[in-house]
Amino acid sequence: MTSATRGLPEDRSPRVLQIVRCVLWASVLAFVVSSVWLMMSARELRHQVEWSATLLGDLSRVLKKTHRLVVLPQSEIDERVPTIAQALRAASDRIDAACTNPNPGLRRAVRRMRVAARHADQGLAAELLDEIDEAEGELRVALGALAREIGSRWDSVWIIVASSLVLAAAVLFFSESYARARRRLTESRMRRETATRLGVAQRSESLTLLAGGVAHDLNNLLVGILGNTDLVLERVQPDTLEHECLEDIGASARRCADLARQMLSFAGAGRKESKPVDVNRVVTDTLRLVRSSIGPRCVLTPTLFQGLPVVEADATQLGQVLLNLVTNASDALGQDGGIIAVSTKTVEIVGDHDGLDPGRYVVVEVRDNGPGMDDDTLARAFEPFFTTKPSGRGLGLAAALGIVQDHGGSMRVRSERDGGGTTFEVLLPASAGVAPEPPSSAFFRWSGAGDMLLVDDDEASRAAGRRMLERLGFVVEVAEHGGDGLLRFEAEPRRWAGAVVDVRMPVKSGSEVLAVMRRHRADMPVVVTSGGDGRKAPVQGDAHTRFLQKPYDLDALRLVLRDLMDDCVPRD
Repeated sequence: MTSATRGLPEDRSPRVLQIVRCVLWASVLAFVVSSVWLMMSARELRHQVEWSATLLGDLSRVLKKTHRLVVLPQSEIDERVPTIAQALRAASDRIDAACTNPNPGLRRAVRRMRVAARHADQGLAAELLDEIDEAEGELRVALGALAREIGSRWDSVWIIVASSLVLAAAVLFFSESYARARRRLTESRMRRETATRLGVAQRSESLTLLAGGVAHDLNNLLVGILGNTDLVLERVQPDTLEHECLEDIGASARRCADLARQMLSFAGAGRKESKPVDVNRVVTDTLRLVRSSIGPRCVLTPTLFQGLPVVEADATQLGQVLLNLVTNASDALGQDGGIIAVSTKTVEIVGDHDGLDPGRYVVVEVRDNGPGMDDDTLARAFEPFFTTKPSGRGLGLAAALGIVQDHGGSMRVRSERDGGGTTFEVLLPASAGVAPEPPSSAFFRWSGAGDMLLVDDDEASRAAGRRMLERLGFVVEVAEHGGDGLLRFEAEPRRWAGAVVDVRMPVKSGSEVLAVMRRHRADMPVVVTSGGDGRKAPVQGDAHTRFLQKPYDLDALRLVLRDLMDDCVPRD
């Protein structure tokens, strides 16, 4: 369950309705079983009635024969009595064989028939006649009782059948009502979940838009700070307080630029710029930034391996990964604080290991001595939207894992309870390249020539950009928006040695300005700048266009113009 739905109460109504439905169906089944049993027992009683009627007929015939014996001589009585006894025994045996559970009246009639058979064997005609009369009376009473019991049972059968039909109809009606209620409950729950997710998505979208907008405006402001700082630094003597202060200003502005790039990355508007990166430098710069945001009792202890190979990566995104891991470690330590150890090293991967190719990898390890994670939390650590923080969103580790995997690496985590702490390891493939060397003195002497058109709607960026371009040897003309820039360019297309154009501007966008310029001057050097989403910059497939992400300083502007322009000459 995601964080978007974890707070909703469990709806138990469908479970209750299901239980009631099962109870009703069980009742219907019980009624059916009872009806079958009553019908079978009534059939048995009917069988007894049939045999009792047959027995009554036999007794009537025997009784008639016995009445005739009374007036006969003793010699004839002796001849006929065995036949009567045999008939009585045969009738009682048939009753015993046919009726497995005869009623009491029928059993008494059978007993009297057997007593009468013994009297017949003894030649006692008078006693025989009395027993047969009694047996006939018992049999008639038994037949009446059986008839009444059969009627009663059949009445019960019809009552149960009717009740079963009514109950079945009620079950069908209730099932339909239950289905409708279940659909309504499901739709209501889905609407609540959708509303909750929509609220989270809207808040996330608002935060994304806010982050992108703030980063764009901040980058424009930082162009003025970095550009003007670099220009003044060139005029201030080294080893002075002024020079030191200006360097601090520049360093702080560059750290702000890193934060702005992280905000753009969060907003999905950052450009991934893979190049050889010194991981130790990324760790050092990130820890300097994060010290102010971790707990006051948390102690950062970096241990950096010297001689670490470089990796092909985006330094800003790697800094974001490290920032997330250190922040999570600080949250795990809580108010009591503790130690957050950050270290770097190298490992050799042999064979298939966590989906990584064999080779050498740079490892960044972040370890804390906090309470650790249980098995369930550890298994879901990288799951999007899963969080144990009251105000968390569950996206930090998921985003970090995505960045690392996008760089061809992997993340591992292990944790121990009761103070064992948690350790995250980031593995990145080592590169054969080398970290970029500091610019040579020839680079700092480079200058351009000719007229340069600067089109930017931000006043601070426009002013700092004009000063930096003039410092590089250009004659600069500025335009406040895209429409103004096109008017100046189309008035004299062949005049311009190059142009610096912002992407997002009123009247005409940078893409529209560049399209018109290319119709007139396909080979004119153009630098496209942006403080926001650099992916929208129209530079793909154009050999005479470069993208320069704001905020840029004098060296960055010098580098991109030197690569673009063919008529550069070294300054003496």
